[in-house]
Amino acid sequence: NHIQPHALQTIVRVQYDGNNKAVMLDAVTVKNLELVVSQYETNKKYSLLWVLDTTVTALWARLFKDILLHPIQDIQTLQERQQHILHYTQRSWDAKHIQETLRHMVDLPKIISTLLYKKTTPMWFGKLRYALGIVYKNAEIYDALRGLHLSEEVLQQWKWLYDMLDAMLKYEWLND
Repeated sequence: NHIQPHALQTIVRVQYDGNNKAVMLDAVTVKNLELVVSQYETNKKYSLLWVLDTTVTALWARLFKDILLHPIQDIQTLQERQQHILHYTQRSWDAKHIQETLRHMVDLPKIISTLLYKKTTPMWFGKLRYALGIVYKNAEIYDALRGLHLSEEVLQQWKWLYDMLDAMLKYEWLND
């Protein structure tokens, strides 16, 4: 009471993120560790993200940044991730093949937001089908997604969506 005699007016709401799977990093820590912005350059250049990011699509670049800003603390998940890193480090040709295949993949979140919030055309459904088709026509990519802890249920829902889009677009084009 004698240290802070008045009520704090600047703190409106305290919120706790109860996600125990990730380490919580505050803004000062992120800044001091230069995870996404270099203090020297005051931009991405020379940050840890800049050094490590070799992603080839916007989707994976956002995911990688999220992984960097929310490091996992679950030992089992961390060990599984390390095994995947070791696997693709030892088989760099596999990693390169997956990277080259994904280079042609369109940005799924962008497509979905366009479908949800903008006037859509069959072209956008075709792009979504194309992106999902890349996953299902390439066993290495499918296995890599399973390695990212996407549940079999989610992957099956994606497959169902791909099959539905494929049937819908074939029907649409047959009736044109």
